[in-house]
Order: sequence, then C-alpha cells, then structure tokens
Amino acid sequence: MTVNEFYFIFCVSRGIGSDPHNDIIGRDNLFSVKGARWKTIRAKVSPVFTSGKLKNLFLLMVDVSKVLEQKLAKEIGNEPKEYEMKKLASLFSTDTISLCAFGVEANSLLNSKAEFHMNATRTMDFHWRRAIEFSGCFLLPEIASILRFSLFSKKTNQFISSTINYSTIRHSRVKMFVLEVILGIVLCVIGFLWWWQRSARIYWEKNGVSYIPGPPLLGAVKDSILFKKSLGDLFSDLYNNEECKDDPITGVYFFHKPSLIIRHPEIIKNILVKDFPNFIDR
Repeated sequence: MTVNEFYFIFCVSRGIGSDPHNDIIGRDNLFSVKGARWKTIRAKVSPVFTSGKLKNLFLLMVDVSKVLEQKLAKEIGNEPKEYEMKKLASLFSTDTISLCAFGVEANSLLNSKAEFHMNATRTMDFHWRRAIEFSGCFLLPEIASILRFSLFSKKTNQFISSTINYSTIRHSRVKMFVLEVILGIVLCVIGFLWWWQRSARIYWEKNGVSYIPGPPLLGAVKDSILFKKSLGDLFSDLYNNEECKDDPITGVYFFHKPSLIIRHPEIIKNILVKDFPNFIDR
C-alpha cells in the first residue's frame, strides 16, 4: 500500500471532493487532489521534507519553544497560575505552523488576538452550514463538487492565499535585496580593479618610465605567490622582459608598492655608492 500501490490508493481512489472553482486550498492539497496533478504537486512539495530541511524546521520549533518559555516565566513569576492547555497549545501550534510553513512570525503567544491566530481559529469554527459542507466533501464527494461544497470557507481560502502571496513577495524582495548587494559588491570590486590598473599605469607614465603590468593587488609577484616560479626566476624574467629589456629602468608593482628594475650600470653604481645614503626608507 505504501510502496507498490501508493499511486493507485492515494492518487486515484481517494473519495474527497470540493468546489473545483473557489475552494483553491481544498482542491489543490495532497489529500484531495487526484491524477497527474497529484504527481505534480507532490514533486514540488517533496523537497521540503528532506532530512536537512526537517532539521531546519526543528530549529524554528526550538525558537518558538523559547518564546513560550519566556512567556511562562514572565507571567508566572514566583506564584502558581492556571492555564487552559488547549488554548496554550493552540497558540504554540499557530506560531510553529506559521513560522515553519509560511515563514511568518504570527506572535500568537505574545498576543492571543493576533491576526494569524484569529484566522486559524476561524478555520475550525463550524456552524451548521460549514458542518454540512465539510462532511459532504468526505461522504458525498461527487455531489459536493456539483453543489460546490468547500473544505475551507471563502475567508479561509482568502487568508491562506494572501499569506502565501505575502511570504512569496517577501522572499522575492529578500532575494532581490541580496542580488542587489552582491551586484553592488561586484561593481565595487570591478571599479577598484579598474582604478588600480589605471593608477599604476598613470603613475609610471607620469614619471616617463616603462611599465610591466601585473594583476591588481598582486602585481609582478603573481607567479611567485602561485608557486609557478621561484623568486630568482621571477626577477630574472622581469629583468629580461622582451618589451623593456633595452630601457635603463622599468617600473613594476610588488603587491601595492611601486618598484624599479634598474639595468643601466651607471645608475646602479650611483645607487650603491654615491646616492646610497638616500635609500634609508626601504
């Protein structure tokens, strides 16, 4: 029943019927929908019940439990107090379901007249007409569909639909905000890299020095940082660079610091002898 014949028993043979036009929640839930549409809805709902998702739901239940604990500690204090357990459990269940299923903090434990709790209570508030419709959906599904009986009242359908729409819109806004932040960061990084490259080029051009470009932040030491070359090979390649090997001096960046590669013997001599005292802030 639960494996080989599951589709036949729970997808084709269930005897539940409701208004196919107005009862959206009653029509399209897994307990009443039939045929191929049941397979489609089940495929969409199944990922919610993976072990990882269920563990996350448990954490949400723990959060609601902490709110209940704080409520009792605040109201009881040092003196005993009586509670109607049905009402307290109802408030706890409302907060748990709203948070786990809809991603909405109902705050029913903090406010027993919260909108979500009042609407949830109204869902199970049966008068004679609702009792007939609800019973007819289970006992006489064919007639229920013709007479347009509904598992849930019109107000309940509107409330659940508006809650789902609110959660979807809020989730979309959060996603858009995250995307905007990521896009902003990417644009800032691109702008910084462009500025860095431009500043490095302008710095050497302004001083009339040829320049060996390198990637931002790393500069000419990239291959050494990535363990592609030893420092000795790196300096040798920079010194013998094809584009600049005939220039007496060439500029490079080591990380964020500008540095000179000197090839002209006379300049090297002056630096090591005559002008050596000037190179104190290395």
